[in-house]
Amino acid sequence: MKSNNLLTILFFFSLLFTSCMGTIQFRVMKPADIDVPQSIQYLATANRYKPDKPYRAWNVIEGILSGEGIGMDRRSAEVCLEGLNAVLNESPRYKYAQLAIDLPGTGTANFPEPLQASEVDRLCQMSKADALVTIEAFDSDSKADFSTFTRKVTQNNESRDVTYHRVESNVRVTVGWRMYRAKDGVILDQYRMNENLVFKGEGTSRNDAVSKLPSKENMVREVGRRLGNLYASRISPAWFWVSRNYFTQAPKTPEMKLARRAVRVNNWEEAARIWKTVLSKNDPKSSSRAMFNLALASEYSGDLKSATDWSEQAYKNGLQRALEYNGTLRQRLFDEERLKNQLSKPE
Repeated sequence: MKSNNLLTILFFFSLLFTSCMGTIQFRVMKPADIDVPQSIQYLATANRYKPDKPYRAWNVIEGILSGEGIGMDRRSAEVCLEGLNAVLNESPRYKYAQLAIDLPGTGTANFPEPLQASEVDRLCQMSKADALVTIEAFDSDSKADFSTFTRKVTQNNESRDVTYHRVESNVRVTVGWRMYRAKDGVILDQYRMNENLVFKGEGTSRNDAVSKLPSKENMVREVGRRLGNLYASRISPAWFWVSRNYFTQAPKTPEMKLARRAVRVNNWEEAARIWKTVLSKNDPKSSSRAMFNLALASEYSGDLKSATDWSEQAYKNGLQRALEYNGTLRQRLFDEERLKNQLSKPE
């Protein structure tokens, strides 16, 4: 009984603490996972998934046996390339051009032999690119799991249990990428990646549940597009959405609610001004929360050094939550240095 009472009390205080917090989202640019030489400023992208002669028969047979349909992976690889280009289009790191050409490959998850240096040079000359980025392997598979559950349904004022069917389709896509340097065909990056997504459907029968799923090709295309986005963030700085919490209340501090209203209309200067007035109060809890919020205001405005200083002060003032945020900000400071180097122009 005592244990249950303790859990109830902890849950109550957890809800109380959460109710004092607000959440905002904004975009930050993160550095690429790898450092591509600064001499690479213009990219050409191309699909090298089209099965070459030795692989065509097997590619057709596999499509029939798997139920995927002929050409599904090839079309999905094109969407994957679109995902790559969508992120590159927003990045200040490169200019790029997609080549309107299908290069022969294996049409499977296996990498083909690297392109000859002369072929890389020829393709890059078509768009005056410094490097060529290609999809060289692509494969998908899916597995459906079925289960049942009951749901109460009320009809004509009568309630009864109805059996429903649920299907979970686990779709897995594997993509292989290469980046070739134009001048000599050297492979700057070779990377294999995969992603799983689960799609769910419910209905009064198995067939009804399956009908609620997207088509198999649309599911593969969605996963493929995501992998294109992810590879782009490997080779290029990219924008990401981040979530941050901030304090909307503090004991005997009505000013915090005024600042919350300013945040809601994106008036961060006014919010920061109000939080600074809270610092003059002789109350450590209110001050530490205001410091935490000022750290967020500084991060939002791009002043990561001030943000780190404010979060450190909040922690020293007794706010434990500020320690984790301070770590996040220090990582962002480190990322900013890498980002600066990656976006610098070659001499």
